[in-house]
Amino acid sequence: MLRGDGHQVEIHADHFPDVEESDSAWLTEVGRRRWVVLSKNPRIRKVPAERHALMAAGVRAFFLRRGHRTGVEMYEIFKAAMPRILNIVAKHPGPFIALISKNGEIEIL
Repeated sequence: MLRGDGHQVEIHADHFPDVEESDSAWLTEVGRRRWVVLSKNPRIRKVPAERHALMAAGVRAFFLRRGHRTGVEMYEIFKAAMPRILNIVAKHPGPFIALISKNGEIEIL
């Protein structure tokens, strides 16, 4: 997750239990903190209940178009897209879901 100030990335496991917590629970907290989700998890954007939880919490979320990537690949994609991510976050209060392509291009759904 990207902190609300846009200058620090936080790791999910550092703030939320590693147990099978529902996405709805942590998304609500992320929305309250005004953090931005950076993820490869297609479930959140595709499953109606998860998507509803994201939108209801006011979350701004960026997902990789294809989730089957190594950690290094994901890092490189997010790094390349970060200037655009920060620009979008500054202009759009959310909620929204955006997709990031391999080359760092962003599409808001």
